[in-house]
Amino acid sequence: AKFQEKLLENWVFHVTHGTGALVVSAMLDFLTFALCAPYSETTDGAHFDRLLEMVADNGRSLYRLFQHPSLAIVKGAGLVMKAVIEEGENDIPMRMQLLALTEGALPRHLFTALFTQTSDGRLLTHRQLSRHLVSLWAAENQLAIELLGRTVPPGLLAFLGSKETVSLDDIDRLNTRDNLKMAEEDEERNKKNQVLETLDRAYKSSVKKVEHLVERHMDFALQHWRSRMKREKSAEEKFRERPLVLRKRREKLKATANWPLFYFKFNQDHSLPNLIWNYK
Repeated sequence: AKFQEKLLENWVFHVTHGTGALVVSAMLDFLTFALCAPYSETTDGAHFDRLLEMVADNGRSLYRLFQHPSLAIVKGAGLVMKAVIEEGENDIPMRMQLLALTEGALPRHLFTALFTQTSDGRLLTHRQLSRHLVSLWAAENQLAIELLGRTVPPGLLAFLGSKETVSLDDIDRLNTRDNLKMAEEDEERNKKNQVLETLDRAYKSSVKKVEHLVERHMDFALQHWRSRMKREKSAEEKFRERPLVLRKRREKLKATANWPLFYFKFNQDHSLPNLIWNYK
């Protein structure tokens, strides 16, 4: 905990003074892998909760990074903010929503979410992240809804409550890794390698002993080699043999409004003369 506090203290110093961009970026990478899905699935639950609360206590510094000229830092701050709001306990999501209004982050990201029109993958990732953050900041937040009501036409805002569905206009650029699938594939690959290595050794041995060796080595292939050794396993070996346990993600706050339809309708031309509400 002391180590984490010292890291965050150093990080907040550089964020506040506008210095140490590399230090800020490196710290955001650390927070991303510790707190952000899917990487956070392998973070110990107690460590995750402690670090998440510490980051939330420095939420204003996190919002300050949205003004940074580096797109990588803005993206890192957005990913961490997304994790803090989605998985924060008690009043953490509410505090982050309030800061989004007081720090002006909501209108800034709403602008990015609405007006980013490009084929650049980096900017499209930022647009997708901004859309996700806007939906979280507005979820169950009456102040945010009132702000949107003063900036967005009522007819467009009404689409948020619609049940109509639209096809997604982009791929998922934020969740690109499936830890469970990777673990299963790795386990299956290791099993196949053990069998192949055993068969290869049997093939290279004497022809007269093939049947005996195949039978013996096939039994060997079905067991971990350490289980056949009589010596006591070291602490490092025991640590490596621990089963992979994935932490179950929490979603304390979830956006329920129809934001995909909202963005879809925003990009349509509502000034066309053949729209139904223009008929007399």
